[in-house]
Order: sequence, then structure tokens, then C-alpha cells
Amino acid sequence: MQNGAYALNEFIKSYEDLFNKYNKVHNISRFKDIKNQAYDSISILEFVDFKDGSLIADIGSGAGFPAVFLAFVKKDCEFYLFEPNYKKAAFLNLIKINLSLPNIHICAKKVEDESLIKADYITSRAFARADIIIKLCENICKKDCEFIFYKGSFLQNELDKIKNYKIYEKEQRKFLHIYK
Repeated sequence: MQNGAYALNEFIKSYEDLFNKYNKVHNISRFKDIKNQAYDSISILEFVDFKDGSLIADIGSGAGFPAVFLAFVKKDCEFYLFEPNYKKAAFLNLIKINLSLPNIHICAKKVEDESLIKADYITSRAFARADIIIKLCENICKKDCEFIFYKGSFLQNELDKIKNYKIYEKEQRKFLHIYK
């Protein structure tokens, strides 16, 4: 096994241990197969490479999918995780501290209440329709901001208001990549 894969698997195991302890008390997610979810989170990197030094905002971060795992792999990028649910935001802070992720910044608020950061990329998984997320993120988008949405089988229902996009597929996952 390669060193990078070994490190990622150790990271996933450490995340899973913290998740299981926290989730038992606070019930933040129903995920059972953490390893599968983690690999799904980073599989977008097969299609899109976040440029070094990029600022990436993750909307509705929940338990940290995909941002926590992307931040582990892309240490040269800064990740802002927007999660207004305080139990989930507290868990994300626990992960940040215990798993040594200095490139993660937890924003325990709604993204539409933010105006200071300007993102190169915006990611989201199972939060809302693509057009709704784009509208909510107007305050934090750089001029050439790109969106990466983790979607499923109903993606086609969201494309009527979207221009300039590509769809990537891996197994059951569809990624919607919107660019200018």
C-alpha cells in the first residue's frame, strides 16, 4: 500500500472513531460506512483539481463530507465549512483540532450571512438544489468562482436554470461542476 493511501486510511479510521463517539451522544448523522463516504468525498479530484492556494467554501457541511476529507488531501487549500447547526459545528471543531487540520475554518452560521471571504470554489453535498445554493452564495463568490455539487439520480431536474456546466459520474454519484 502506498504511503498516501495508508495515511488516508489512518485518517479515515481516526475520523470514524471520533464520529462514532460523538454521534452516539449527539446523533448528527446516520452514516454507517464512513470509509465509503470518505472516498466518495475525494473522488471529485479525479475530475477537478483545486488549484494550490484556493479558498474553498463548503455549504451545509454537516458531519464534514466532503470538506474534511478534501482538506486532508488538499493541504495547500483553505476550507471554510458553513454549518449553522451548533451540534454539527461543534463536531467539526472537534475534528479540526483532534485530526490536526489547520486549513479548516468552521463557520457556525448560514452562508448568506457571510460577506468577508471570497471563494474560488464552492462545494456542497445533499444541501439543496443547485440554483438555490448559487443564490445563497452570491456574497462569497469570486468573479470566476466554480461550484462542485455532489448529486444523485435526480440531477437532471436541477439543470433547467444552470448554464456552463459539466457532469462527471462515478458509480452512483453524479458531480455537477458549474463554471463561468
